[in-house]
Amino acid sequence: MVSLEMIKMDRREVVRLLVALGEACGHTLRRVYLWGAFAHDQNPFLEDNTPDRYRGLGAFKMRMTSRCQYLDVWSKLSSLTVLALNYGYLSDQRGNVLLVLASVLNGRLATLQLLCLEDEIPNKYGGHAIPDRAWKTVLESCPGLQVHLVVDSMAEHSMVRSFISPSIPVHQFALFSGIQLERKRQWDMDVTFRVLEKWYSDRLEVVLVHLYRNNEFLDRTLVKLLTALPRLTCLELIGIIRDVDNVEKMCEILSRESLKLEKLRVCVQDGSNEGLKQKIEDIQSLYMEKLLNKGVKIDLTTYKL
Repeated sequence: MVSLEMIKMDRREVVRLLVALGEACGHTLRRVYLWGAFAHDQNPFLEDNTPDRYRGLGAFKMRMTSRCQYLDVWSKLSSLTVLALNYGYLSDQRGNVLLVLASVLNGRLATLQLLCLEDEIPNKYGGHAIPDRAWKTVLESCPGLQVHLVVDSMAEHSMVRSFISPSIPVHQFALFSGIQLERKRQWDMDVTFRVLEKWYSDRLEVVLVHLYRNNEFLDRTLVKLLTALPRLTCLELIGIIRDVDNVEKMCEILSRESLKLEKLRVCVQDGSNEGLKQKIEDIQSLYMEKLLNKGVKIDLTTYKL
């Protein structure tokens, strides 16, 4: 296992490290973690246009002069089973990194953890969206692949939509809105959840949603996720619940239906709603033992912003 997470280095240095790893242990290395490995403005697909006279000499010469070397790195890591990296590190126009991985790994890649950031939105700041056909090709080679998608500091559906497409085998989806102090537009997060239902209902197992300062009415949409995603085993919701009765409705559904859910965590923002904390505690007490007997663990709490 190798982790270069959050080192935020120059792209040439990161690629140099990856090349060295590929040459030394590429045939045995199984897990590589690269979230935040490249510095903020160092997309690995950018070509190095630095004049030769500024690159140093001999052993100090900067090595990466095109994206070809970056693509070649992935052909050397032939035993990967787990790979974690930013979406932006894959986002060339054709999905070439994915295609190289599909060709080299031939079914071995089991988990791909993708970090989606606002400053790497495809076709805006962070290169191109990965074509859906590239995902289809990867699935043909690695049919057991599970993608864990982490969307960080994005609250608007239009942003989230840029990262997803129907053929991505999303088994875990985490959405963190970040602290949105100024709300300029509608978030339309209900649309995001409808897309999850439409595209990934046959595979989604874990959904984590943290929506701070959200003022859209999402209660019914979130309740619906319990039955709309039949493979769901874990659901975590943190944010505003407009009607606390919907929390009880979730518990009632779990007590009545035969679902695969094993864990439900709801943390409700406690604003001016008097008695909210007590109501949540009452629901927890009423359903905790009953659901535990069905193999479902619930954790219902409140928090103050």
